[in-house]
Amino acid sequence: MKKLINLVFLTLVLVGFASAQSFEIKTTKDLIVIGEQFDMIMSVTADQGSEVQFPLFNDTVVEHVEVVKIGGIDTATNKQNQSTFTQKVTLTSFDSGYYAISPRYALVNGDSVASNPFLVAVQTINIDTNSQYYDIKNVASADISFVEIIKEYWPWAAGIVALLAIITYLVYRMSKKREEVVVEKPKPAIPAHIIALKRLEKLKTQHLWQEGKVKEYYSELTEILRWFIEQRFNVPALEQTTDEIMQGLKHLPGLESESKESVQRLLYLADLVKFAKQKPVGYENDLHFEMVKSFVENHKKELTEKKEDHAA
Repeated sequence: MKKLINLVFLTLVLVGFASAQSFEIKTTKDLIVIGEQFDMIMSVTADQGSEVQFPLFNDTVVEHVEVVKIGGIDTATNKQNQSTFTQKVTLTSFDSGYYAISPRYALVNGDSVASNPFLVAVQTINIDTNSQYYDIKNVASADISFVEIIKEYWPWAAGIVALLAIITYLVYRMSKKREEVVVEKPKPAIPAHIIALKRLEKLKTQHLWQEGKVKEYYSELTEILRWFIEQRFNVPALEQTTDEIMQGLKHLPGLESESKESVQRLLYLADLVKFAKQKPVGYENDLHFEMVKSFVENHKKELTEKKEDHAA
C-alpha cells in the first residue's frame, strides 16, 4: 500500500512538472499581402525564477518569411508563482504562397520545449480592374470646310442614301407578307440554389470525410460553391483561382463582407487541404458544409416567369 501511495505521488509530481512549462506562438495575422508586416508573439510559461532562452533567428524564420525586427523579452508573474516570458518578432514576406512554420524550440532551465506549428498565407496585391485606361491619341488632322467635304464624298453619300432606300422598301414588302409567328415563352430554368442544395444533400450522404476522403470532400464542396457563385453572380469561378474569385466578388452589390470573408476562408482552406495536406477535424467539416448551405440559401434568386405569365 505504501509503494502504491508513493507511485501515485510521484506521478502527480511528474504531471505537475510537465504542465508547469509551455511554449506557445501566436501571430497577429495569418493572411497578408506581399510586403505586409505582421507580428509573431512567442510566450513561454514556466516556474518563477526559471531561466528561459527563446529561439534565435537570423534573417528568416523559414524560406521566404523574413525577419524585420526582434523585440525585447517581457516578463509577467501570475498568482500560481509562474512567470510568462514574451518576445515579439516582426515578420514579412515578398513571395506569394503558403508557408508552414514547423515547431520552434525554447530552452527552459536547460530543457527543450516545443511550440505549436502555424501557417502563413501570402497573397498578391489586388489590382483595381475598374480603373479607366486611355488609348494613345492619333495624329491630329487639319480642319476641312463643308464645301470640300461635299466635293470629296458626295458620290459615296448618294450611293449610301440610295442603298438605304432600297433596303427600307424591301423590308416593308417582306413584312407585309410575313405571317404572324407565335413564339413560345421558354420554360423557367431550375433556380441555381435548388441545384446547389440538391448537390449538397448528395455530398452529405456520401460520407466522404468520415471515410478519410477529406481531399475529395473539400474538392466537391468548393466545386458546388464555385458553381453557385458563377450561376448566381456571373463570376467565372469554376475557371478562376481563389484570388481572382475574391476580386470578382469585391464590388458586387448586395453581397455583404461577412459572406465574402466566409467564402475566402473556405477556398483558402480547400487549397491547403489540396496542396499542404491539412486535415480539418470532424466538426470543422460540418461547419464548412453548413457555411456553404447558408451562403446558397441567403443569396438565392427566385425566378419570376410564373408571376409574369399570370399577369399577362
